[in-house]
Parts: sequence; structure tokens; C-alpha cells
Amino acid sequence: MKKQLYIIPGISGAVGNALLAQVLQDPHAVVYGVSREAKAYTGFINPETEFLYPKTFICSLGSIQDAQIKDFVTSIDFSSFNKVMCVHALGHFPFEINKKGEHVVNHDYDGDGINDITLDLSCRIFKSFTTEIRKVTNKEKKPFASVLFGSIVDQYRLKEHESWWKVMKMTKKYMHKAAGKHSAMHLVNISSILCSHEIATRPFVFIDTDADPAYWLAPAELATYLEKEMKKRNFFSGFHEHVVYKKRPDITHGYFSAKVFKERKMSELFGKS
Repeated sequence: MKKQLYIIPGISGAVGNALLAQVLQDPHAVVYGVSREAKAYTGFINPETEFLYPKTFICSLGSIQDAQIKDFVTSIDFSSFNKVMCVHALGHFPFEINKKGEHVVNHDYDGDGINDITLDLSCRIFKSFTTEIRKVTNKEKKPFASVLFGSIVDQYRLKEHESWWKVMKMTKKYMHKAAGKHSAMHLVNISSILCSHEIATRPFVFIDTDADPAYWLAPAELATYLEKEMKKRNFFSGFHEHVVYKKRPDITHGYFSAKVFKERKMSELFGKS
């Protein structure tokens, strides 16, 4: 029986790690993880076949430029797999506000008002991976599905996350266009993830705000949700948008109003003192 391939850029993060642990419970699953901390992918090429071993490993693509992504995908023996999934666990969700409460866009080297790191990690790399994979899977009519994570606050177009939602708007447009009969695109909008990185980047979130970790999404819960969705018949066709979060009873739309959100975000980042 042929195996299912999971390509996970950003596998070293909380969501990537959780998904790795979840899908590898299936003996027919193979994971190609991508992490800059790992060994170069060329070290996993079988000299006899000149393709990557059809077994689980974690590798590096260097700076993850488009040419490197193309070479990596070209090295995959897709005939070894009956289905292919790419879960993009990379991303950059900047809080664009300083201690004075001013809107500040960092790393905007081209002056377009968008953080270039956000654009690179959350759009360019995702598009490059999925475009290269689709070239092969569409030709072979092999089922392919990709997953990208958005935020449940994207709909509010908040100034504090302007780079992020602008980038997600671009990427979502691409996903609609790229989705087809054999190539599915899944945008999964999620709430805050309960992990060390999330707390470290919002240092006062549980000190100076009313945030409750009981309503944050655990990485394992998200991985379980995705694994169940991947088994559905329509998972490999068309565009799908998901919303995954734990509903907190006292949260209303006013919670995300511009003034309230800004004050809460400043408290999360800088504290009230």
C-alpha cells in the first residue's frame, strides 16, 4: 500500500510538532519536515534512486528561496505516495504598535507598508511550495491538499495587525485561484495557540489582561482537528475556510473594537505599569 506524504514547513514550531506526533500514529504516513535547524535535504537523497528516501525525516532548505524549494520538490519521488499534503506551519504575526501606542511597521524595506518578513513567511514561501507541488500532482492527477493558518481576528482588519491581514488577503486570493479538482486549499483561522512562543511574545498577557488560557487552543487539539479533516472525502478538492477556536462565553464583538483591542494589546506587550 502506498503511503501518504505530509510536507510540513516550520515543523519545529508548536503546531508543526503537534501535527508530526499526530499523523505519525498512522503507519502509512511519511513526513518531510522542514526546519532551518536540521540537516540539508540533499543528505536524504538515496544515491541509488536520486530521489529523497520515502521515509520520515526533518531537513533544511537553507534560506528557503524559490530555487531551493523547486529543487527540493523535484527531488521527491511522488510515485511512492498516493496522496500529498503540505501544512504550512511557518508564519510571522507581528504586533505593529510601540509603547506610545503608535502604529509602526518594522522590516518594511521596500516601503509598501507591509512587514517583509510577514510577506515572505506567510505568502511567498507558501505559494512557492504549493505551486511546485501542484505542477507534479496536477499532471499525475494525484490528490494534493495544502493548509495555511490564518487568525480569527483577520476579519476585523485591525491596525495593530495590518501587515498580517494584508498578506493573508493576498494569499487567500492566490488560494482561491489555485484550488481545483485535484488541488485543495484550506485556510484554517485559529485563535491564540497555547504555547511558549505565544506567551513569550505577549509577556504580560496573563498578568495585565483578562486572557484565560483555558480558552486558548492547544497545539494537540488543532492537530487532532486537522487529522480528522484530512480523512474527509472532499478534503482534496476546492477551497475551504475553517474556523477553529474555543468559544469564551463573555466575548462579544466589542472585544475586538479598535480602541478596546489596542488597549488590551498594549497591556499584553508592555504591561500596565
